[in-house]
Amino acid sequence: MFLKDEYSALEPAMLTGYSVFTTFTVSINSQGKYCAKAFELHLNRLQTNAKILFNITPTREEIVTAILQFLQNNSIKKQLVRVAIYPKNFSIAYPGNISDIQIIVTGREYNENKKNIRLELHEMIRPLAHLKTSALFPSLQTRAKAQKNGFDDALFYYKKTITEGPAWNIIFVKGDTVYFPDPSHKTFLEGFTQKILQAELIKHGIPMVIKDIFLSDIQKNIFDSAFILSSGIDIVPVASIDNILFKKITENHTIV
Repeated sequence: MFLKDEYSALEPAMLTGYSVFTTFTVSINSQGKYCAKAFELHLNRLQTNAKILFNITPTREEIVTAILQFLQNNSIKKQLVRVAIYPKNFSIAYPGNISDIQIIVTGREYNENKKNIRLELHEMIRPLAHLKTSALFPSLQTRAKAQKNGFDDALFYYKKTITEGPAWNIIFVKGDTVYFPDPSHKTFLEGFTQKILQAELIKHGIPMVIKDIFLSDIQKNIFDSAFILSSGIDIVPVASIDNILFKKITENHTIV
Protein backbone atom coordinates (compact mmCIF):
# COMPACT_ATOMS: atom_id res chain seq x y z
CA MET A 1 0.00 0.00 0.00
CA PHE A 2 1.18 3.52 -0.70
CA LEU A 3 -0.10 6.05 1.81
CA LYS A 4 1.44 9.24 3.14
CA ASP A 5 3.16 8.79 6.50
CA GLU A 6 0.47 10.74 8.37
CA TYR A 7 -2.14 8.25 7.15
CA SER A 8 -0.18 5.04 7.53
CA ALA A 9 -1.42 4.30 11.05
CA LEU A 10 -4.99 4.46 9.73
CA GLU A 11 -4.36 2.18 6.75
CA PRO A 12 -6.41 -0.80 8.03
CA ALA A 13 -9.30 1.52 8.88
CA MET A 14 -9.21 3.47 5.61
CA LEU A 15 -8.80 0.47 3.33
CA THR A 16 -10.60 -2.39 5.07
CA GLY A 17 -12.38 -1.31 8.29
CA TYR A 18 -10.73 -4.34 9.91
CA SER A 19 -11.03 -3.46 13.60
CA VAL A 20 -12.90 -3.82 16.86
CA PHE A 21 -14.14 -0.84 18.85
CA THR A 22 -16.27 0.38 21.69
CA THR A 23 -18.05 3.67 22.33
CA PHE A 24 -18.98 5.31 25.62
CA THR A 25 -19.86 8.71 27.05
CA VAL A 26 -17.27 10.64 29.04
CA SER A 27 -18.21 13.68 31.13
CA ILE A 28 -16.20 15.96 33.41
CA ASN A 29 -17.65 16.40 36.91
CA SER A 30 -17.50 19.46 39.16
CA GLN A 31 -14.14 18.30 40.56
CA GLY A 32 -12.67 18.13 37.08
CA LYS A 33 -12.55 14.32 37.01
CA TYR A 34 -13.51 12.15 34.07
CA CYS A 35 -16.61 9.97 34.49
CA ALA A 36 -17.50 7.11 32.13
CA LYS A 37 -20.43 4.75 32.56
CA ALA A 38 -19.58 1.02 32.51
CA PHE A 39 -15.94 1.85 31.78
CA GLU A 40 -14.51 -1.49 32.93
CA LEU A 41 -17.07 -3.37 30.86
CA HIS A 42 -16.02 -1.45 27.76
CA LEU A 43 -12.34 -2.16 28.43
CA ASN A 44 -13.05 -5.84 28.89
CA ARG A 45 -15.02 -5.98 25.63
CA LEU A 46 -12.16 -4.35 23.73
CA GLN A 47 -9.68 -6.83 25.13
CA THR A 48 -11.92 -9.84 24.53
CA ASN A 49 -12.88 -8.87 20.97
CA ALA A 50 -9.27 -8.06 20.06
CA LYS A 51 -8.25 -11.49 21.31
CA ILE A 52 -10.97 -13.15 19.23
CA LEU A 53 -10.24 -11.23 16.02
CA PHE A 54 -6.47 -10.63 16.21
CA ASN A 55 -5.30 -13.18 18.81
CA ILE A 56 -3.66 -10.26 20.64
CA THR A 57 -4.92 -8.76 23.89
CA PRO A 58 -3.99 -5.13 24.62
CA THR A 59 -3.31 -4.38 28.26
CA ARG A 60 -5.61 -2.23 30.35
CA GLU A 61 -2.77 0.27 30.76
CA GLU A 62 -2.30 0.59 27.00
CA ILE A 63 -5.97 1.33 26.42
CA VAL A 64 -6.34 3.74 29.35
CA THR A 65 -3.19 5.64 28.35
CA ALA A 66 -4.51 6.15 24.82
CA ILE A 67 -7.88 7.35 26.16
CA LEU A 68 -6.32 9.80 28.62
CA GLN A 69 -4.02 11.23 25.96
CA PHE A 70 -7.04 11.89 23.79
CA LEU A 71 -9.12 13.42 26.61
CA GLN A 72 -6.30 15.71 27.72
CA ASN A 73 -6.19 17.14 24.20
CA ASN A 74 -9.97 17.30 23.80
CA SER A 75 -11.50 18.71 26.97
CA ILE A 76 -15.19 18.76 26.08
CA LYS A 77 -17.54 18.71 29.09
CA LYS A 78 -19.46 15.71 27.73
CA GLN A 79 -18.48 13.71 24.70
CA LEU A 80 -18.87 10.39 22.96
CA VAL A 81 -15.51 8.62 22.91
CA ARG A 82 -14.71 5.84 20.44
CA VAL A 83 -11.77 3.52 21.10
CA ALA A 84 -10.76 1.34 18.14
CA ILE A 85 -8.12 -1.37 17.89
CA TYR A 86 -6.51 -2.07 14.52
CA PRO A 87 -3.74 -4.43 13.44
CA LYS A 88 -0.38 -2.87 12.54
CA ASN A 89 1.30 -3.63 9.21
CA PHE A 90 -1.93 -5.20 8.00
CA SER A 91 -1.91 -7.30 4.82
CA ILE A 92 -5.10 -7.77 2.83
CA ALA A 93 -3.49 -10.83 1.23
CA TYR A 94 -2.69 -12.39 4.61
CA PRO A 95 -5.15 -10.96 7.16
CA GLY A 96 -4.33 -13.66 9.70
CA ASN A 97 -0.70 -12.59 9.97
CA ILE A 98 -1.01 -10.02 12.75
CA SER A 99 1.93 -9.42 15.06
CA ASP A 100 0.93 -6.16 16.73
CA ILE A 101 -2.01 -3.83 17.20
CA GLN A 102 -2.60 -0.09 17.51
CA ILE A 103 -5.17 1.87 19.51
CA ILE A 104 -6.86 4.91 17.98
CA VAL A 105 -9.17 7.13 20.05
CA THR A 106 -11.60 9.64 18.56
CA GLY A 107 -14.61 11.53 19.89
CA ARG A 108 -17.37 14.00 19.29
CA GLU A 109 -19.58 16.21 21.42
CA TYR A 110 -22.50 14.42 23.04
CA ASN A 111 -25.90 15.16 21.49
CA GLU A 112 -28.33 16.13 24.24
CA ASN A 113 -31.25 16.67 21.86
CA LYS A 114 -33.29 13.48 21.68
CA LYS A 115 -36.69 12.94 20.12
CA ASN A 116 -39.09 10.05 19.74
CA ILE A 117 -37.77 7.92 16.90
CA ARG A 118 -39.63 6.32 13.99
CA LEU A 119 -38.26 2.93 12.85
CA GLU A 120 -38.63 0.89 9.68
CA LEU A 121 -38.24 -2.90 9.76
CA HIS A 122 -35.47 -4.43 7.62
CA GLU A 123 -34.27 -8.02 7.38
CA MET A 124 -30.54 -7.77 8.11
CA ILE A 125 -27.82 -9.30 10.28
CA ARG A 126 -24.40 -7.78 10.87
CA PRO A 127 -21.25 -9.80 10.15
CA LEU A 128 -20.03 -11.32 13.45
CA ALA A 129 -23.12 -9.79 15.05
CA HIS A 130 -22.15 -10.75 18.62
CA LEU A 131 -18.89 -8.75 18.34
CA LYS A 132 -18.45 -4.96 18.07
CA THR A 133 -16.50 -4.58 14.84
CA SER A 134 -16.19 -1.68 12.43
CA ALA A 135 -17.86 -3.66 9.64
CA LEU A 136 -20.59 -1.02 9.60
CA PHE A 137 -21.36 -0.78 5.88
CA PRO A 138 -24.41 -3.13 5.89
CA SER A 139 -25.87 -1.41 8.96
CA LEU A 140 -25.35 2.11 7.64
CA GLN A 141 -26.66 1.22 4.20
CA THR A 142 -29.82 -0.14 5.82
CA ARG A 143 -30.14 3.03 7.93
CA ALA A 144 -29.82 5.07 4.73
CA LYS A 145 -32.63 3.03 3.13
CA ALA A 146 -34.92 3.65 6.10
CA GLN A 147 -34.19 7.38 6.09
CA LYS A 148 -34.80 7.55 2.31
CA ASN A 149 -38.22 6.04 3.04
CA GLY A 150 -39.01 8.81 5.52
CA PHE A 151 -38.09 7.06 8.81
CA ASP A 152 -35.44 8.02 11.36
CA ASP A 153 -33.66 4.67 11.50
CA ALA A 154 -33.85 0.96 10.72
CA LEU A 155 -34.83 -1.87 13.06
CA PHE A 156 -33.30 -5.22 12.09
CA TYR A 157 -34.87 -8.65 12.21
CA TYR A 158 -33.47 -12.07 11.36
CA LYS A 159 -35.53 -15.23 10.77
CA LYS A 160 -38.66 -13.29 11.78
CA THR A 161 -37.09 -12.32 15.13
CA ILE A 162 -36.33 -8.75 16.20
CA THR A 163 -32.61 -8.21 16.88
CA GLU A 164 -31.15 -4.67 17.05
CA GLY A 165 -30.60 -1.39 15.21
CA PRO A 166 -27.49 -0.16 13.42
CA ALA A 167 -25.87 0.94 16.70
CA TRP A 168 -28.34 0.27 19.48
CA ASN A 169 -30.50 -2.29 21.26
CA ILE A 170 -34.29 -2.20 21.55
CA ILE A 171 -36.63 -3.09 24.40
CA PHE A 172 -40.41 -3.29 24.68
CA VAL A 173 -42.87 -2.59 27.48
CA LYS A 174 -46.30 -4.11 28.11
CA GLY A 175 -48.03 -3.09 31.28
CA ASP A 176 -45.42 -3.13 34.03
CA THR A 177 -43.15 -5.68 32.30
CA VAL A 178 -40.06 -4.87 30.22
CA TYR A 179 -39.18 -7.28 27.39
CA PHE A 180 -35.66 -7.77 26.06
CA PRO A 181 -34.81 -9.69 22.84
CA ASP A 182 -32.91 -12.90 23.60
CA PRO A 183 -29.14 -12.44 22.89
CA SER A 184 -28.28 -16.13 23.22
CA HIS A 185 -28.62 -16.75 19.45
CA LYS A 186 -25.69 -14.34 18.83
CA THR A 187 -27.67 -12.52 16.15
CA PHE A 188 -27.03 -9.13 17.77
CA LEU A 189 -24.72 -7.41 20.25
CA GLU A 190 -26.02 -7.12 23.80
CA GLY A 191 -25.04 -3.62 24.90
CA PHE A 192 -23.95 -2.48 28.34
CA THR A 193 -26.72 0.11 28.74
CA GLN A 194 -29.15 -2.77 28.34
CA LYS A 195 -27.35 -4.79 31.03
CA ILE A 196 -27.28 -1.81 33.40
CA LEU A 197 -31.01 -1.29 32.85
CA GLN A 198 -31.70 -4.94 33.64
CA ALA A 199 -29.83 -4.57 36.93
CA GLU A 200 -31.86 -1.45 37.75
CA LEU A 201 -35.13 -3.22 36.98
CA ILE A 202 -34.19 -6.04 39.35
CA LYS A 203 -33.17 -3.49 42.00
CA HIS A 204 -36.55 -1.73 41.77
CA GLY A 205 -38.57 -4.94 41.58
CA ILE A 206 -39.85 -4.25 38.07
CA PRO A 207 -40.64 -7.47 36.15
CA MET A 208 -38.65 -8.18 33.00
CA VAL A 209 -38.58 -10.97 30.44
CA ILE A 210 -35.77 -12.01 28.08
CA LYS A 211 -37.31 -13.80 25.10
CA ASP A 212 -37.52 -13.88 21.32
CA ILE A 213 -39.54 -10.92 20.06
CA PHE A 214 -41.18 -11.92 16.78
CA LEU A 215 -42.26 -9.80 13.84
CA SER A 216 -45.79 -10.99 14.51
CA ASP A 217 -45.61 -9.46 18.01
CA ILE A 218 -44.93 -6.06 16.44
CA GLN A 219 -47.52 -6.49 13.70
CA LYS A 220 -50.18 -7.46 16.25
CA ASN A 221 -49.25 -4.38 18.29
CA ILE A 222 -49.09 -6.32 21.56
CA PHE A 223 -46.68 -3.89 23.25
CA ASP A 224 -47.52 -0.53 24.80
CA SER A 225 -44.19 1.15 24.09
CA ALA A 226 -40.62 0.60 22.96
CA PHE A 227 -37.25 2.25 23.53
CA ILE A 228 -33.85 2.15 21.87
CA LEU A 229 -30.77 2.33 24.06
CA SER A 230 -26.99 2.40 23.86
CA SER A 231 -23.97 3.91 25.59
CA GLY A 232 -24.02 6.76 23.10
CA ILE A 233 -27.70 7.73 23.24
CA ASP A 234 -28.81 6.43 26.66
CA ILE A 235 -32.57 5.68 26.27
CA VAL A 236 -34.77 7.13 23.51
CA PRO A 237 -38.52 6.43 23.09
CA VAL A 238 -39.80 4.79 19.91
CA ALA A 239 -42.79 6.57 18.36
CA SER A 240 -43.55 3.90 15.75
CA ILE A 241 -42.31 0.81 13.95
CA ASP A 242 -43.43 0.77 10.32
CA ASN A 243 -47.10 1.83 10.59
CA ILE A 244 -47.51 0.60 14.20
CA LEU A 245 -47.93 3.49 16.64
CA PHE A 246 -47.25 2.99 20.32
CA LYS A 247 -50.01 3.97 22.71
CA LYS A 248 -48.09 5.09 25.80
CA ILE A 249 -45.36 7.21 24.27
CA THR A 250 -44.46 10.63 25.68
CA GLU A 251 -41.35 12.78 25.56
CA ASN A 252 -40.75 12.28 29.30
CA HIS A 253 -41.66 8.60 29.52
CA THR A 254 -39.38 6.82 31.98
CA ILE A 255 -38.95 3.16 32.84
CA VAL A 256 -37.42 3.37 36.30
